[in-house]
Amino acid sequence: MPVKRAEPPATIEGGDVIHLPDRLISGLTERTNALGVAQMRDWLNVPVETIEDPCIVHLKSYITYLGRGIMITTRKYADHPVLKPFERLIVPDEEWYAANTLSIGDVILMPEGYPRAVEMVREAGFDVITLDVSEFTKCEGALTCLSIIF
Repeated sequence: MPVKRAEPPATIEGGDVIHLPDRLISGLTERTNALGVAQMRDWLNVPVETIEDPCIVHLKSYITYLGRGIMITTRKYADHPVLKPFERLIVPDEEWYAANTLSIGDVILMPEGYPRAVEMVREAGFDVITLDVSEFTKCEGALTCLSIIF
């Protein structure tokens, strides 16, 4: 597939795009605007639903798709209409950083240090590997920021 660039003034950031089996969910945030989402939708020819919060950098800092119809999310977004069709695992408020996960099949990579969130994901039937990403948290980085998946 050829590489495509968003045509200004469109902006689109990978940290805002949640890939689902049949569609995408994109944040409308500090780094992604509606024109960027429209260009992505047209280029990929897939349905794209949006969650708007211009006060955040990336949607995946608060919501990620684990697989099998299950989202992990912070309380702030748990009741958003776009997430209604999914089973939602709501991380404890003090473990909000653990909502940024990386799924590889039925294995979920999660930041270490968030035991309640990890247990929720395990109880949902996933294998979990925790990783020390504490240095990345200092600069607001997370697992999805560090990854390119094909």
